[in-house]
Amino acid sequence: MQGTYKLTTEDGIVVAKNVITNAGKASILNAVSGKSVGFATSLVAGIGSTAATANDTELEYAVGGNDVNAVIADLVNEKLFFKATLPSADNYEIRELGCFSTNYTGAQNSFGAGSISLLIFGENTPWEDDTGTSTLANTNNRIGLSSIEYSAFSSAKGHVALQQDLSSLPDNATFDLAYYANGLSDLILRFKFDDTNYFECNTWPITNGYNIAKIAKSAFTATGAPNWNALTVLEVEAAGTTATLSLDALRYTVPVVSEAVNSSLLSRVVLDTPQQKLAGVSMDIEYMLELNI
Repeated sequence: MQGTYKLTTEDGIVVAKNVITNAGKASILNAVSGKSVGFATSLVAGIGSTAATANDTELEYAVGGNDVNAVIADLVNEKLFFKATLPSADNYEIRELGCFSTNYTGAQNSFGAGSISLLIFGENTPWEDDTGTSTLANTNNRIGLSSIEYSAFSSAKGHVALQQDLSSLPDNATFDLAYYANGLSDLILRFKFDDTNYFECNTWPITNGYNIAKIAKSAFTATGAPNWNALTVLEVEAAGTTATLSLDALRYTVPVVSEAVNSSLLSRVVLDTPQQKLAGVSMDIEYMLELNI
């Protein structure tokens, strides 16, 4: 059995063979045995580049997608085709694709347990500098037209208003930060009520290059008496030597249960060559499942 993704871009057709996950194999067996109805419900794009495996339960960093709008059965060639269209408003770099058994629901992606975007750092973010001067740059971002970038700095700090109640998140929920780093010696993220009451994490990776880091809520330490239900500011601070930091996006994810078969990710692929999804242009995705019965 083989699955293949096909992207229709302005430059032509991009084809990539996928890895069917353990959950996908279980879903196929359940569909054949009558325990479930149907297979694929949504097709999703992401910016992650970690190699796909059968144990994957989610995309590394999902950024867009849509529900399947057509299913075609080719009985002669024993193939199933699932088709969806990425909305024209979306703007991001496609590095990974996934097929899910759950609906795609816009900003809230209920892939197993749930993932919510908190911020996309860029031209629409009312970012304020505290130390150093940030710019909108389009050299290291994978989402939107630009990222918030500090360059050639030894210390930098900035913040944005963030009215959030995150008290319902379990301790094993992760905050997922997408960013580019070069020459950093430290990177700190704070969820603040005010300057004396906040949650802080200073263990973000400082590896040179593009990073997608996921750190559990339980890893954040409290200063003062903050409460997760009364957050007002997100603050980022960094240090380095002639360093560069490009902030791309932040979300939180509630993990799926430990057994991979409970995931709704049926298959995943990482593209050999990233493809740009431009704003103002819709893009068709097709997932083909070749049965070889």
